[in-house]
Amino acid sequence: MAQFVQIGLSTYSTHYGGMFERLYFLRGFENLMLDIATDEPRLYRLIELVRDYNLRVIEKLAHSEVEFLHFGDDISMQDRFPISPKSFRRFLMPCYEEIFTACKKAGMLVWFRTDGHILPVVDDLAECGVDLMHAQIRSNDVAELRLKQLSRTVAISLDLDRQLFPFATPRELENHIVETVEALRDKQGGLQVYAQCLPDVPLENIEVICDTLEKLGGDPSA
Repeated sequence: MAQFVQIGLSTYSTHYGGMFERLYFLRGFENLMLDIATDEPRLYRLIELVRDYNLRVIEKLAHSEVEFLHFGDDISMQDRFPISPKSFRRFLMPCYEEIFTACKKAGMLVWFRTDGHILPVVDDLAECGVDLMHAQIRSNDVAELRLKQLSRTVAISLDLDRQLFPFATPRELENHIVETVEALRDKQGGLQVYAQCLPDVPLENIEVICDTLEKLGGDPSA
């Protein structure tokens, strides 16, 4: 069975767009893709500036009571990774490793919050020091997530299919949640379930989501 536990640690959320997003906020997405593809020399300096900013934020938190850093950075698209894993390891992985190593030295666990298809780099991010990895069910194969979970490379914070929430019947929603959780639950834990309900989700669907999660989390035999 999966262990559903409310995180009781004090958590600090960084500015969203911590590393990769910040780069294309500054350069524009198309320009950044061209910079990576052409190995633009000035890109390295921009990466250093963004990395150093993040390190200064962590330095300020080092003497605080923060125990869990929520690091937000959408690094992928819904159905594919925007750059090759090789390019990720060259341009971005060293930055994440430095940032998350600084977190660990400050005594903070790392929750990496990203949307999109992230399976190609889950192991790389775990190697950098991520403890809890956000993963969207619509963008990532459940069987592959299960392998990542069982290998204990990283714990998974599973984002249920929020695009389904406004349109599904209550029964369809209940089935979606139960089937997904059953596919990933494990006696050793390693699973957190996340459901984001926006204003377009009917109240009856929100009630079903809450009731189903409460049942699965509170009853080990459910």
